[in-house]
Amino acid sequence: RAMQVLGIVASPRRERGRCHEVVSAVLEGARAAGAETDVMYLIDDEPEYCVHCGYACFSEGDCAQEAEAGQRSARVDQADALAIAVPVYCWQACGLATAFFDKIRLGAGPWTQEGPNGRHALGIAVAGGTGTGVFPALQSIYAWLCLWKYRPLDPVPVTRFNMRSMLDVAPGLGRELATRHQQPFDGVWEQLVTYDALPYMG
Repeated sequence: RAMQVLGIVASPRRERGRCHEVVSAVLEGARAAGAETDVMYLIDDEPEYCVHCGYACFSEGDCAQEAEAGQRSARVDQADALAIAVPVYCWQACGLATAFFDKIRLGAGPWTQEGPNGRHALGIAVAGGTGTGVFPALQSIYAWLCLWKYRPLDPVPVTRFNMRSMLDVAPGLGRELATRHQQPFDGVWEQLVTYDALPYMG
């Protein structure tokens, strides 16, 4: 079976934004390496915000408030690798990305439960202005990836100053996603050390 690489675009601008442009370049590289690819535009799903209803969503694996949240989780869970691009608003990931993060529930469970995920994932933060907001936004993306036990590729900060060079690099990152097979962590210690050692996580 061909690797399934899912691109997630958190920009409300959909194809008109830089997030789409970078994810498209990543997926182009993945396809060149033999993977099948798909794109999830979060603005199409309009994920609802978590209201902290008290339901046991982490143990039950679904959302009592929004049936579509389970469908999004299943789509993410079925992918062999992820590339997620998030626009930076005021030094943080946009609200659309946060609403998405808050309701994803994967079958292997969060980091407190033993066992896979170990699938590879790439986080991309795209900032305008000075570009300095990419760093806290990347930390937010990678905290979410760590929670769900993804094996991370190095974070990708994109600004108006390095956009062209990052587009040149992106297809190679897609090839990495398409050729790296699932590699679960050897316990929580290895997982946390791996994430702590990533660029921009300090």
